[in-house]
Amino acid sequence: MIGLIRKNIVAKMFLLILVAFLLLFVCQMVILNNNIDTFFMRSYKSDMTAELKRTAGSFVTVAQSEDGASTEYNHEASMEYVRRNELPLIIIDSQSKLIDNEIFNAYSILKVKNLRNEELYFIADFLSEYVDNPIDSISRTDILRIKGRRIGKSNYYQLTELRVGSKSYQDASIKDVRGMAEYITQFVYMDEFISPDISGEVILKKQLLFENLRPILISSSSPYTLLHNLEDSAVEDKFGNNYSILSYSTSDVLFITLLPVTRNNLFLGYLANYYVYLYAVFFIVIIVISYFFSRSLSAPLVQLSQVAERMAQLDFDVHANVNTPDQLGKLSDSLNVLSDNLQSSLFKLKKANAELERRANEEKESANRMKILLEDMAHEFKTPLGIISGFTEIVEYGLLEKNREYYFAIIKDEINKLSELVNDTIDLSKLSSGYFAFDYANIDIAQFISEYLCRTDYDIKRNGFTVNTSLDHAIVCIDKKRITQVFDNLMSNIFKYTQGNKRIYISSNMSAPGEVTIRIKNPGVINDSDVTKVFDRYHIGAMGSDYRVQSSGIGLEIVKRILTLHNSNYGVDLKDGQVCFYFTLYSELKLAKLQ
Repeated sequence: MIGLIRKNIVAKMFLLILVAFLLLFVCQMVILNNNIDTFFMRSYKSDMTAELKRTAGSFVTVAQSEDGASTEYNHEASMEYVRRNELPLIIIDSQSKLIDNEIFNAYSILKVKNLRNEELYFIADFLSEYVDNPIDSISRTDILRIKGRRIGKSNYYQLTELRVGSKSYQDASIKDVRGMAEYITQFVYMDEFISPDISGEVILKKQLLFENLRPILISSSSPYTLLHNLEDSAVEDKFGNNYSILSYSTSDVLFITLLPVTRNNLFLGYLANYYVYLYAVFFIVIIVISYFFSRSLSAPLVQLSQVAERMAQLDFDVHANVNTPDQLGKLSDSLNVLSDNLQSSLFKLKKANAELERRANEEKESANRMKILLEDMAHEFKTPLGIISGFTEIVEYGLLEKNREYYFAIIKDEINKLSELVNDTIDLSKLSSGYFAFDYANIDIAQFISEYLCRTDYDIKRNGFTVNTSLDHAIVCIDKKRITQVFDNLMSNIFKYTQGNKRIYISSNMSAPGEVTIRIKNPGVINDSDVTKVFDRYHIGAMGSDYRVQSSGIGLEIVKRILTLHNSNYGVDLKDGQVCFYFTLYSELKLAKLQ
Protein backbone atom coordinates (compact mmCIF):
# COMPACT_ATOMS: atom_id res chain seq x y z
CA MET A 1 0.00 0.00 0.00
CA ILE A 2 2.80 2.41 0.94
CA GLY A 3 4.67 1.49 -2.24
CA LEU A 4 1.56 2.23 -4.34
CA ILE A 5 1.19 5.64 -2.70
CA ARG A 6 4.86 6.44 -3.33
CA LYS A 7 4.64 5.57 -7.02
CA ASN A 8 1.17 6.92 -7.82
CA ILE A 9 0.63 10.69 -7.80
CA VAL A 10 -3.16 10.19 -7.82
CA ALA A 11 -2.94 8.20 -4.59
CA LYS A 12 -0.63 10.83 -3.06
CA MET A 13 -2.93 13.72 -3.91
CA PHE A 14 -5.98 11.75 -2.78
CA LEU A 15 -4.34 11.05 0.59
CA LEU A 16 -3.18 14.65 1.03
CA ILE A 17 -6.56 16.15 0.10
CA LEU A 18 -8.38 13.61 2.27
CA VAL A 19 -6.17 14.45 5.27
CA ALA A 20 -6.65 18.18 4.64
CA PHE A 21 -10.44 17.81 4.40
CA LEU A 22 -10.55 15.62 7.52
CA LEU A 23 -8.45 18.09 9.51
CA LEU A 24 -10.68 20.93 8.39
CA PHE A 25 -13.77 18.90 9.21
CA VAL A 26 -12.50 17.85 12.64
CA CYS A 27 -11.43 21.41 13.51
CA GLN A 28 -14.79 22.71 12.38
CA MET A 29 -16.66 20.12 14.42
CA VAL A 30 -14.55 20.84 17.54
CA ILE A 31 -15.13 24.57 17.20
CA LEU A 32 -18.80 23.99 16.45
CA ASN A 33 -19.30 21.68 19.44
CA ASN A 34 -17.62 24.14 21.77
CA ASN A 35 -19.30 27.24 20.43
CA ILE A 36 -22.53 26.12 18.84
CA ASP A 37 -24.64 27.12 21.81
CA THR A 38 -23.13 30.60 21.88
CA PHE A 39 -23.33 30.87 18.10
CA PHE A 40 -26.89 29.59 17.99
CA MET A 41 -28.11 31.89 20.76
CA ARG A 42 -26.35 34.85 19.19
CA SER A 43 -27.92 34.12 15.82
CA TYR A 44 -31.31 33.46 17.40
CA LYS A 45 -31.11 36.68 19.39
CA SER A 46 -30.11 38.58 16.27
CA ASP A 47 -33.06 37.17 14.32
CA MET A 48 -35.52 37.91 17.13
CA THR A 49 -34.12 41.44 17.49
CA ALA A 50 -34.73 41.98 13.80
CA GLU A 51 -38.26 40.60 14.24
CA LEU A 52 -38.81 42.93 17.17
CA LYS A 53 -37.50 45.84 15.12
CA ARG A 54 -39.97 45.10 12.33
CA THR A 55 -42.80 44.92 14.87
CA ALA A 56 -41.73 48.28 16.34
CA GLY A 57 -41.75 49.81 12.89
CA SER A 58 -45.33 48.64 12.35
CA PHE A 59 -46.50 49.50 15.87
CA VAL A 60 -45.48 53.18 16.04
CA THR A 61 -46.82 55.58 13.41
CA VAL A 62 -46.77 59.38 13.29
CA ALA A 63 -50.00 61.00 12.09
CA GLN A 64 -50.23 64.59 10.81
CA SER A 65 -53.27 66.69 11.80
CA GLU A 66 -54.25 70.33 12.10
CA ASP A 67 -53.02 70.36 15.66
CA GLY A 68 -49.64 69.02 14.57
CA ALA A 69 -48.01 65.62 14.55
CA SER A 70 -49.34 62.92 16.86
CA THR A 71 -48.14 59.40 17.64
CA GLU A 72 -50.52 56.52 16.99
CA TYR A 73 -50.07 52.86 17.98
CA ASN A 74 -51.03 49.77 15.97
CA HIS A 75 -51.92 47.24 18.69
CA GLU A 76 -52.66 44.60 16.07
CA ALA A 77 -48.96 44.60 15.15
CA SER A 78 -47.95 43.69 18.71
CA MET A 79 -50.60 40.95 18.88
CA GLU A 80 -49.36 39.53 15.59
CA TYR A 81 -45.86 39.26 17.07
CA VAL A 82 -47.25 37.42 20.11
CA ARG A 83 -49.31 35.01 18.00
CA ARG A 84 -46.53 34.31 15.49
CA ASN A 85 -43.72 33.69 18.01
CA GLU A 86 -45.82 32.58 21.03
CA LEU A 87 -43.82 35.00 23.15
CA PRO A 88 -45.07 37.80 25.42
CA LEU A 89 -44.53 41.45 24.54
CA ILE A 90 -44.67 44.42 26.90
CA ILE A 91 -44.53 47.91 25.44
CA ILE A 92 -43.77 50.95 27.65
CA ASP A 93 -42.68 54.49 27.07
CA SER A 94 -39.59 56.20 28.42
CA GLN A 95 -41.49 57.04 31.64
CA SER A 96 -42.32 53.38 32.32
CA LYS A 97 -45.94 53.94 31.33
CA LEU A 98 -47.66 50.94 29.81
CA ILE A 99 -48.70 51.65 26.25
CA ASP A 100 -50.32 48.29 25.70
CA ASN A 101 -52.41 47.12 28.69
CA GLU A 102 -53.06 43.74 27.11
CA ILE A 103 -50.42 42.32 29.45
CA PHE A 104 -52.92 42.31 32.31
CA ASN A 105 -55.28 39.98 30.48
CA ALA A 106 -53.12 37.20 31.86
CA TYR A 107 -53.94 37.95 35.51
CA SER A 108 -56.79 37.76 38.00
CA ILE A 109 -58.01 41.34 38.25
CA LEU A 110 -59.85 42.74 41.26
CA LYS A 111 -62.05 45.63 40.15
CA VAL A 112 -63.04 48.13 42.87
CA LYS A 113 -64.27 51.71 43.30
CA ASN A 114 -62.63 54.22 45.60
CA LEU A 115 -64.36 56.88 47.63
CA ARG A 116 -64.29 59.20 44.63
CA ASN A 117 -66.14 56.53 42.66
CA GLU A 118 -63.12 55.86 40.46
CA GLU A 119 -62.57 52.35 39.12
CA LEU A 120 -59.27 50.80 40.10
CA TYR A 121 -57.79 47.49 38.91
CA PHE A 122 -55.64 45.42 41.25
CA ILE A 123 -53.63 42.39 40.16
CA ALA A 124 -54.66 39.81 42.73
CA ASP A 125 -53.16 36.60 41.39
CA PHE A 126 -51.56 35.68 44.73
CA LEU A 127 -55.00 35.24 46.30
CA SER A 128 -55.40 31.92 44.52
CA GLU A 129 -52.61 30.57 46.70
CA TYR A 130 -54.81 30.83 49.82
CA VAL A 131 -57.01 27.89 50.72
CA ASP A 132 -59.74 30.23 51.99
CA ASN A 133 -59.70 32.50 48.98
CA PRO A 134 -61.51 35.69 50.08
CA ILE A 135 -62.87 36.22 46.59
CA ASP A 136 -65.29 33.39 47.20
CA SER A 137 -66.75 35.05 50.32
CA ILE A 138 -66.83 38.79 49.70
CA SER A 139 -69.77 40.59 48.13
CA ARG A 140 -70.25 43.83 46.29
CA THR A 141 -71.41 45.66 49.41
CA ASP A 142 -68.23 44.87 51.32
CA ILE A 143 -65.77 47.62 52.03
CA LEU A 144 -62.18 46.51 51.44
CA ARG A 145 -58.95 47.88 52.74
CA ILE A 146 -56.30 47.46 50.08
CA LYS A 147 -52.61 48.22 49.96
CA GLY A 148 -50.98 48.40 46.58
CA ARG A 149 -48.59 50.13 44.28
CA ARG A 150 -49.48 51.72 40.99
CA ILE A 151 -47.99 50.10 37.92
CA GLY A 152 -46.40 52.86 35.91
CA LYS A 153 -48.97 55.50 35.04
CA SER A 154 -51.69 53.07 34.19
CA ASN A 155 -54.85 52.51 36.18
CA TYR A 156 -53.54 49.09 37.24
CA TYR A 157 -52.12 48.42 40.70
CA GLN A 158 -50.04 45.68 42.21
CA LEU A 159 -52.04 44.27 45.18
CA THR A 160 -49.81 43.64 48.21
CA GLU A 161 -52.36 43.29 51.02
CA LEU A 162 -56.12 42.75 51.23
CA ARG A 163 -58.18 43.11 54.44
CA VAL A 164 -61.68 41.71 54.52
CA GLY A 165 -63.21 42.25 57.92
CA SER A 166 -60.80 40.88 60.44
CA LYS A 167 -58.82 38.78 57.93
CA SER A 168 -55.70 39.93 56.12
CA TYR A 169 -54.17 38.46 52.97
CA GLN A 170 -50.64 39.47 51.90
CA ASP A 171 -48.38 38.80 48.88
CA ALA A 172 -45.32 37.26 50.52
CA SER A 173 -43.26 37.66 47.38
CA ILE A 174 -43.19 41.46 47.67
CA LYS A 175 -40.49 42.62 50.04
CA ASP A 176 -40.11 46.21 48.89
CA VAL A 177 -43.04 48.16 50.31
CA ARG A 178 -41.86 51.55 49.10
CA GLY A 179 -44.47 53.43 47.16
CA MET A 180 -47.32 51.47 48.71
CA ALA A 181 -50.62 53.25 49.35
CA GLU A 182 -53.74 52.17 51.22
CA TYR A 183 -57.09 52.40 49.56
CA ILE A 184 -60.59 52.00 51.06
CA THR A 185 -62.67 50.63 48.25
CA GLN A 186 -65.93 48.95 47.45
CA PHE A 187 -65.67 45.58 45.71
CA VAL A 188 -67.12 45.50 42.24
CA TYR A 189 -66.15 42.09 40.78
CA MET A 190 -63.30 39.63 40.27
CA ASP A 191 -62.50 38.28 36.81
CA GLU A 192 -59.73 36.67 34.78
CA PHE A 193 -59.15 38.42 31.48
CA ILE A 194 -57.76 35.93 28.97
CA SER A 195 -57.47 36.82 25.30
CA PRO A 196 -59.14 34.08 23.25
CA ASP A 197 -56.40 33.96 20.62
CA ILE A 198 -53.47 33.60 23.06
CA SER A 199 -52.42 30.20 24.37
CA GLY A 200 -52.00 29.37 28.01
CA GLU A 201 -48.25 28.93 27.50
CA VAL A 202 -47.97 32.53 26.32
CA ILE A 203 -50.00 33.69 29.35
CA LEU A 204 -47.59 31.97 31.69
CA LYS A 205 -44.70 33.63 29.90
CA LYS A 206 -46.45 37.00 30.23
CA GLN A 207 -46.81 36.51 33.94
CA LEU A 208 -43.13 35.57 34.19
CA LEU A 209 -42.11 38.62 32.18
CA PHE A 210 -44.33 40.91 34.26
CA GLU A 211 -42.92 39.58 37.52
CA ASN A 212 -39.39 40.35 36.36
CA LEU A 213 -40.37 43.74 34.96
CA ARG A 214 -42.33 44.78 38.03
CA PRO A 215 -39.42 46.90 39.43
CA ILE A 216 -39.33 48.81 36.20
CA LEU A 217 -43.06 49.30 35.90
CA ILE A 218 -43.53 50.61 39.42
CA SER A 219 -40.42 52.78 39.35
CA SER A 220 -40.50 56.41 38.42
CA SER A 221 -36.90 56.36 37.19
CA SER A 222 -35.74 55.60 33.63
CA PRO A 223 -36.36 51.96 32.72
CA TYR A 224 -33.23 51.58 30.52
CA THR A 225 -30.72 51.11 33.36
CA LEU A 226 -32.83 48.51 35.16
CA LEU A 227 -33.57 46.71 31.89
CA HIS A 228 -29.87 46.53 31.05
CA ASN A 229 -29.23 44.69 34.32
CA LEU A 230 -32.09 42.30 33.66
CA GLU A 231 -30.82 41.39 30.19
CA ASP A 232 -27.59 40.04 31.69
CA SER A 233 -29.41 37.56 33.93
CA ALA A 234 -31.44 34.43 33.22
CA VAL A 235 -35.14 34.14 34.06
CA GLU A 236 -36.62 30.84 35.26
CA ASP A 237 -40.28 29.89 35.51
CA LYS A 238 -41.85 27.49 38.01
CA PHE A 239 -41.36 24.56 35.59
CA GLY A 240 -37.62 25.09 35.39
CA ASN A 241 -37.58 26.65 31.93
CA ASN A 242 -34.97 29.32 31.43
CA TYR A 243 -35.44 32.54 29.49
CA SER A 244 -33.54 35.71 28.76
CA ILE A 245 -35.04 39.17 28.36
CA LEU A 246 -34.76 40.86 24.98
CA SER A 247 -35.57 44.50 24.32
CA TYR A 248 -35.60 46.95 21.49
CA SER A 249 -36.10 50.69 21.85
CA THR A 250 -37.04 53.49 19.53
CA SER A 251 -36.75 57.16 20.43
CA ASP A 252 -39.56 57.04 23.00
CA VAL A 253 -40.95 53.47 23.05
CA LEU A 254 -39.44 50.34 24.61
CA PHE A 255 -40.37 46.80 23.45
CA ILE A 256 -39.62 43.95 25.85
CA THR A 257 -40.02 40.19 25.28
CA LEU A 258 -38.61 36.81 26.35
CA LEU A 259 -36.21 34.46 24.59
CA PRO A 260 -36.47 30.77 25.50
CA VAL A 261 -33.14 29.28 26.54
CA THR A 262 -34.16 25.84 27.73
CA ARG A 263 -35.88 24.94 24.46
CA ASN A 264 -32.80 25.91 22.51
CA ASN A 265 -30.58 23.88 24.80
CA LEU A 266 -32.80 20.86 24.23
CA PHE A 267 -32.55 21.42 20.51
CA LEU A 268 -28.75 21.57 20.73
CA GLY A 269 -28.74 18.34 22.74
CA TYR A 270 -30.76 16.58 20.05
CA LEU A 271 -28.47 18.05 17.43
CA ALA A 272 -25.40 16.68 19.25
CA ASN A 273 -26.89 13.17 19.08
CA TYR A 274 -27.64 13.70 15.42
CA TYR A 275 -23.98 14.62 14.79
CA VAL A 276 -23.00 10.93 14.95
CA TYR A 277 -24.94 10.25 11.76
CA LEU A 278 -23.99 13.58 10.31
CA TYR A 279 -20.27 12.85 10.82
CA ALA A 280 -20.60 9.49 9.05
CA VAL A 281 -22.31 11.07 6.03
CA PHE A 282 -19.79 13.91 5.93
CA PHE A 283 -16.91 11.42 6.11
CA ILE A 284 -18.21 9.50 3.10
CA VAL A 285 -18.85 12.73 1.21
CA ILE A 286 -15.32 13.93 2.03
CA ILE A 287 -13.82 10.69 0.69
CA VAL A 288 -15.77 10.98 -2.57
CA ILE A 289 -14.96 14.67 -2.99
CA SER A 290 -11.29 14.02 -2.18
CA TYR A 291 -11.11 11.27 -4.78
CA PHE A 292 -12.61 13.29 -7.61
CA PHE A 293 -10.75 16.43 -6.58
CA SER A 294 -7.44 14.55 -6.54
CA ARG A 295 -8.25 13.02 -9.93
CA SER A 296 -9.02 16.42 -11.42
CA LEU A 297 -5.80 17.89 -10.03
CA SER A 298 -3.55 14.97 -10.91
CA ALA A 299 -4.98 14.20 -14.38
CA PRO A 300 -2.94 16.98 -16.08
CA LEU A 301 0.20 15.85 -14.25
CA VAL A 302 -0.35 12.22 -15.30
CA GLN A 303 -0.86 13.30 -18.91
CA LEU A 304 2.28 15.46 -18.85
CA SER A 305 4.21 12.54 -17.35
CA GLN A 306 3.03 10.20 -20.13
CA VAL A 307 3.97 12.76 -22.80
CA ALA A 308 7.43 13.24 -21.26
CA GLU A 309 7.92 9.46 -21.12
CA ARG A 310 7.09 9.08 -24.83
CA MET A 311 9.37 12.01 -25.66
CA ALA A 312 12.15 10.17 -23.79
CA GLN A 313 11.54 7.31 -26.23
CA LEU A 314 12.03 9.78 -29.14
CA ASP A 315 8.32 9.80 -29.98
CA PHE A 316 7.68 13.47 -30.67
CA ASP A 317 4.32 13.06 -32.45
CA VAL A 318 2.46 13.08 -29.14
CA HIS A 319 1.25 16.39 -27.66
CA ALA A 320 -0.14 17.34 -24.27
CA ASN A 321 -3.72 18.66 -24.18
CA VAL A 322 -3.82 20.52 -20.86
CA ASN A 323 -5.80 23.66 -21.65
CA THR A 324 -5.80 25.39 -18.28
CA PRO A 325 -4.84 29.02 -17.56
CA ASP A 326 -2.49 28.03 -14.71
CA GLN A 327 1.13 26.86 -14.59
CA LEU A 328 0.13 23.35 -15.73
CA GLY A 329 -1.28 24.81 -18.95
CA LYS A 330 1.93 26.80 -19.50
CA LEU A 331 3.99 23.66 -18.82
CA SER A 332 1.89 21.77 -21.37
CA ASP A 333 2.48 24.46 -23.99
CA SER A 334 6.22 24.51 -23.25
CA LEU A 335 6.36 20.71 -23.47
CA ASN A 336 4.59 20.80 -26.86
CA VAL A 337 7.00 23.46 -28.14
CA LEU A 338 9.93 21.37 -26.87
CA SER A 339 8.50 18.30 -28.62
CA ASP A 340 8.12 20.18 -31.90
CA ASN A 341 11.64 21.61 -31.65
CA LEU A 342 13.13 18.22 -30.86
CA GLN A 343 11.20 16.63 -33.70
CA SER A 344 12.43 19.32 -36.09
CA SER A 345 16.00 18.91 -34.86
CA LEU A 346 15.78 15.13 -35.11
CA PHE A 347 14.43 15.43 -38.66
CA LYS A 348 17.29 17.73 -39.59
CA LEU A 349 19.76 15.36 -37.96
CA LYS A 350 18.36 12.38 -39.83
CA LYS A 351 18.47 14.37 -43.04
CA ALA A 352 22.09 15.35 -42.37
CA ASN A 353 22.97 11.75 -41.55
CA ALA A 354 21.26 10.57 -44.72
CA GLU A 355 23.21 13.17 -46.71
CA LEU A 356 26.47 12.07 -45.09
CA GLU A 357 25.60 8.44 -45.76
CA ARG A 358 24.75 9.29 -49.36
CA ARG A 359 28.05 11.08 -49.83
CA ALA A 360 29.92 8.21 -48.20
CA ASN A 361 28.16 5.77 -50.50
CA GLU A 362 28.93 7.96 -53.50
CA GLU A 363 32.58 8.08 -52.52
CA LYS A 364 32.56 4.35 -51.99
CA GLU A 365 30.77 3.82 -55.28
CA SER A 366 33.17 6.19 -57.01
CA ALA A 367 36.12 4.23 -55.67
CA ASN A 368 34.42 1.02 -56.70
CA ARG A 369 33.77 2.43 -60.19
CA MET A 370 37.40 3.40 -60.48
CA LYS A 371 38.39 -0.13 -59.52
CA ILE A 372 35.94 -1.60 -62.01
CA LEU A 373 37.13 0.82 -64.68
CA LEU A 374 40.69 -0.31 -64.17
CA GLU A 375 39.59 -3.95 -64.23
CA ASP A 376 37.58 -3.31 -67.40
CA MET A 377 40.48 -1.61 -69.11
CA ALA A 378 42.92 -4.33 -68.08
CA HIS A 379 40.51 -7.02 -69.24
CA GLU A 380 39.62 -5.41 -72.52
CA PHE A 381 43.07 -4.15 -73.37
CA LYS A 382 44.69 -7.51 -72.82
CA THR A 383 43.48 -9.17 -76.03
CA PRO A 384 44.12 -6.26 -78.46
CA LEU A 385 47.48 -5.55 -76.95
CA GLY A 386 48.41 -9.22 -77.16
CA ILE A 387 47.43 -9.35 -80.82
CA ILE A 388 49.33 -6.13 -81.59
CA SER A 389 52.40 -7.39 -79.71
CA GLY A 390 52.34 -10.80 -81.47
CA PHE A 391 51.92 -9.48 -85.01
CA THR A 392 54.54 -6.80 -84.37
CA GLU A 393 57.07 -9.50 -83.42
CA ILE A 394 56.17 -11.49 -86.57
CA VAL A 395 56.89 -8.46 -88.72
CA GLU A 396 59.98 -7.54 -86.67
CA TYR A 397 61.61 -10.96 -86.92
CA GLY A 398 60.55 -11.62 -90.51
CA LEU A 399 58.37 -14.57 -89.73
CA LEU A 400 55.86 -13.51 -92.33
CA GLU A 401 53.62 -16.09 -93.89
CA LYS A 402 51.70 -13.41 -95.76
CA ASN A 403 52.59 -10.01 -97.03
CA ARG A 404 53.31 -7.21 -94.59
CA GLU A 405 50.16 -5.25 -95.50
CA TYR A 406 48.03 -8.08 -94.11
CA TYR A 407 49.69 -7.90 -90.70
CA PHE A 408 49.64 -4.12 -90.62
CA ALA A 409 45.91 -4.18 -91.41
CA ILE A 410 45.28 -6.51 -88.46
CA ILE A 411 47.40 -4.33 -86.17
CA LYS A 412 45.47 -1.24 -87.30
CA ASP A 413 42.14 -3.01 -86.77
CA GLU A 414 43.15 -3.97 -83.21
CA ILE A 415 44.28 -0.41 -82.53
CA ASN A 416 40.84 0.82 -83.65
CA LYS A 417 39.19 -1.78 -81.41
CA LEU A 418 41.40 -0.65 -78.54
CA SER A 419 40.36 2.97 -79.12
CA GLU A 420 36.72 1.86 -79.23
CA LEU A 421 37.15 -0.05 -75.97
CA VAL A 422 38.65 2.99 -74.29
CA ASN A 423 35.67 5.11 -75.38
CA ASP A 424 33.16 2.44 -74.33
CA THR A 425 34.81 2.04 -70.94
CA ILE A 426 34.79 5.79 -70.34
CA ASP A 427 31.14 5.98 -71.42
CA LEU A 428 30.19 3.10 -69.11
CA SER A 429 31.97 4.75 -66.22
CA LYS A 430 30.07 7.99 -66.86
CA LEU A 431 26.77 6.17 -67.19
CA SER A 432 27.36 4.27 -63.94
CA SER A 433 28.27 7.42 -62.04
CA GLY A 434 25.20 9.33 -63.20
CA TYR A 435 27.29 12.21 -64.51
CA PHE A 436 26.56 11.38 -68.13
CA ALA A 437 24.79 14.30 -69.82
CA PHE A 438 21.81 13.44 -72.04
CA ASP A 439 20.54 15.67 -74.82
CA TYR A 440 16.86 14.74 -75.23
CA ALA A 441 14.97 15.66 -78.40
CA ASN A 442 11.65 14.71 -80.02
CA ILE A 443 12.40 12.29 -82.90
CA ASP A 444 10.27 10.33 -85.36
CA ILE A 445 11.37 6.81 -84.50
CA ALA A 446 10.58 5.35 -87.93
CA GLN A 447 12.64 8.03 -89.64
CA PHE A 448 15.46 7.58 -87.11
CA ILE A 449 15.69 3.80 -87.74
CA SER A 450 15.52 4.26 -91.50
CA GLU A 451 18.37 6.79 -91.43
CA TYR A 452 20.42 4.50 -89.21
CA LEU A 453 20.00 1.55 -91.60
CA CYS A 454 21.02 3.75 -94.51
CA ARG A 455 24.23 4.75 -92.72
CA THR A 456 25.09 1.16 -91.76
CA ASP A 457 23.93 -0.49 -94.97
CA TYR A 458 27.54 -1.12 -96.07
CA ASP A 459 28.48 -2.88 -92.83
CA ILE A 460 25.30 -4.91 -92.91
CA LYS A 461 25.92 -6.20 -96.40
CA ARG A 462 29.66 -6.65 -95.75
CA ASN A 463 28.75 -9.02 -92.91
CA GLY A 464 26.32 -10.89 -95.17
CA PHE A 465 23.08 -9.76 -93.46
CA THR A 466 19.76 -8.58 -94.84
CA VAL A 467 17.29 -6.42 -92.89
CA ASN A 468 13.48 -6.39 -93.00
CA THR A 469 11.59 -3.59 -91.25
CA SER A 470 8.07 -2.82 -90.05
CA LEU A 471 8.05 0.74 -88.74
CA ASP A 472 5.23 2.87 -87.27
CA HIS A 473 5.73 6.60 -87.27
CA ALA A 474 5.68 7.99 -83.72
CA ILE A 475 7.39 10.86 -81.94
CA VAL A 476 9.60 9.81 -79.04
CA CYS A 477 11.84 11.80 -76.69
CA ILE A 478 15.36 10.37 -76.80
CA ASP A 479 19.03 11.22 -76.81
CA LYS A 480 19.68 10.50 -80.48
CA LYS A 481 23.39 9.86 -80.05
CA ARG A 482 22.91 7.38 -77.17
CA ILE A 483 20.09 5.44 -78.85
CA THR A 484 22.32 5.22 -81.92
CA GLN A 485 24.92 3.71 -79.59
CA VAL A 486 22.28 1.17 -78.44
CA PHE A 487 21.61 0.13 -82.04
CA ASP A 488 25.38 -0.05 -82.76
CA ASN A 489 26.01 -2.40 -79.85
CA LEU A 490 23.02 -4.62 -80.61
CA MET A 491 23.88 -4.85 -84.33
CA SER A 492 27.54 -5.47 -83.51
CA ASN A 493 26.54 -8.34 -81.26
CA ILE A 494 24.42 -9.79 -84.07
CA PHE A 495 27.25 -9.44 -86.59
CA LYS A 496 29.74 -11.17 -84.31
CA TYR A 497 27.77 -14.10 -82.99
CA THR A 498 25.07 -15.02 -85.51
CA GLN A 499 25.71 -18.17 -87.53
CA GLY A 500 23.62 -19.68 -90.31
CA ASN A 501 20.60 -17.66 -91.39
CA LYS A 502 21.70 -14.01 -91.41
CA ARG A 503 18.39 -12.22 -91.57
CA ILE A 504 17.50 -9.35 -89.22
CA TYR A 505 13.94 -8.15 -88.49
CA ILE A 506 13.51 -4.64 -87.05
CA SER A 507 10.07 -3.24 -86.00
CA SER A 508 8.67 -0.27 -84.14
CA ASN A 509 5.06 -0.42 -82.95
CA MET A 510 2.81 1.74 -80.76
CA SER A 511 2.29 -0.49 -77.70
CA ALA A 512 0.42 2.17 -75.68
CA PRO A 513 -0.37 5.88 -75.90
CA GLY A 514 2.94 7.72 -75.84
CA GLU A 515 4.89 4.42 -75.89
CA VAL A 516 6.77 2.70 -78.73
CA THR A 517 8.31 -0.80 -78.56
CA ILE A 518 11.35 -1.54 -80.79
CA ARG A 519 12.20 -5.16 -81.56
CA ILE A 520 15.39 -6.47 -83.24
CA LYS A 521 15.13 -10.20 -84.11
CA ASN A 522 17.38 -12.71 -85.80
CA PRO A 523 17.51 -16.53 -85.90
CA GLY A 524 19.31 -18.19 -82.98
CA VAL A 525 18.95 -19.98 -79.65
CA ILE A 526 19.96 -18.94 -76.13
CA ASN A 527 19.84 -21.18 -73.09
CA ASP A 528 17.24 -20.20 -70.52
CA SER A 529 20.00 -19.71 -67.95
CA ASP A 530 21.65 -17.11 -70.19
CA VAL A 531 18.55 -15.00 -70.88
CA THR A 532 18.70 -13.12 -67.57
CA LYS A 533 22.48 -12.63 -67.87
CA VAL A 534 22.74 -11.29 -71.42
CA PHE A 535 23.18 -7.71 -70.24
CA ASP A 536 25.69 -8.60 -67.51
CA ARG A 537 29.28 -7.50 -67.95
CA TYR A 538 31.67 -10.13 -69.41
CA HIS A 539 29.02 -12.86 -69.53
CA ILE A 540 29.95 -15.80 -71.82
CA GLY A 541 27.15 -17.99 -73.13
CA ALA A 542 27.19 -21.73 -72.58
CA MET A 543 29.39 -23.65 -74.96
CA GLY A 544 27.48 -25.49 -77.65
CA SER A 545 24.79 -22.84 -78.07
CA ASP A 546 23.78 -22.18 -81.63
CA TYR A 547 23.68 -18.53 -80.69
CA ARG A 548 26.62 -17.67 -78.50
CA VAL A 549 26.32 -14.37 -76.69
CA GLN A 550 29.63 -14.22 -74.89
CA SER A 551 29.85 -10.40 -74.87
CA SER A 552 33.56 -10.30 -74.45
CA GLY A 553 33.20 -6.47 -74.22
CA ILE A 554 30.92 -4.21 -72.30
CA GLY A 555 28.59 -3.20 -75.13
CA LEU A 556 25.41 -4.74 -73.70
CA GLU A 557 26.25 -3.26 -70.28
CA ILE A 558 26.32 0.17 -71.97
CA VAL A 559 22.99 -0.65 -73.68
CA LYS A 560 21.48 -1.51 -70.31
CA ARG A 561 22.69 1.75 -68.75
CA ILE A 562 21.44 3.95 -71.62
CA LEU A 563 18.00 2.28 -71.71
CA THR A 564 17.70 2.50 -67.92
CA LEU A 565 18.33 6.25 -68.06
CA HIS A 566 15.56 6.43 -70.71
CA ASN A 567 13.21 4.62 -68.22
CA SER A 568 12.91 1.90 -70.85
CA ASN A 569 11.45 -1.53 -70.37
CA TYR A 570 14.01 -3.80 -72.09
CA GLY A 571 14.95 -7.49 -72.31
CA VAL A 572 15.40 -10.62 -74.48
CA ASP A 573 12.69 -13.00 -75.73
CA LEU A 574 13.09 -16.50 -77.20
CA LYS A 575 10.31 -17.65 -79.50
CA ASP A 576 10.13 -19.97 -82.53
CA GLY A 577 13.92 -20.11 -82.91
CA GLN A 578 14.20 -16.33 -82.87
CA VAL A 579 16.26 -14.22 -80.47
CA CYS A 580 14.53 -10.86 -79.95
CA PHE A 581 16.04 -7.86 -78.22
CA TYR A 582 13.30 -5.36 -77.31
CA PHE A 583 13.11 -2.01 -75.58
CA THR A 584 10.54 0.78 -75.17
CA LEU A 585 10.82 4.49 -75.83
CA TYR A 586 8.36 7.21 -74.75
CA SER A 587 6.93 10.53 -75.79
CA GLU A 588 8.10 13.65 -73.99
CA LEU A 589 4.98 13.89 -71.80
CA LYS A 590 5.02 10.27 -70.68
CA LEU A 591 8.79 10.30 -70.15
CA ALA A 592 8.40 13.32 -67.84
CA LYS A 593 5.77 11.43 -65.80
CA LEU A 594 8.03 8.36 -65.55
CA GLN A 595 10.98 10.43 -64.40
